[in-house]
Amino acid sequence: MDSPGKLMTRDEMRRIATERIGTSGYELTFTDFCRLVQGPSYRQVLAGLLCTWFQYEIVGFDADTVIQSGLQETVSLQTLWLTIQSDKQKQYELYQRAMDFWR
Repeated sequence: MDSPGKLMTRDEMRRIATERIGTSGYELTFTDFCRLVQGPSYRQVLAGLLCTWFQYEIVGFDADTVIQSGLQETVSLQTLWLTIQSDKQKQYELYQRAMDFWR
């Protein structure tokens, strides 16, 4: 799946997310998820969710943005996105927050 040093293609990520939960109508693409992580106007809301759900924090800015665990380990954006997409409640909540910005 998400092995160190090997990035999945968008099609692979979409396939894995669909296999894990099917389609719910509340999916965010990986690209949209990255926009939320990197976008200064969105990241505060996303930061709150990531802290509550996983005790993660967003560090850095723009393309240098990373997610860190409480142990200061970098968390793979692909793995995090798939984890959220695989949890119907988290997926729904993230989608609703994103739509608050994008509608």
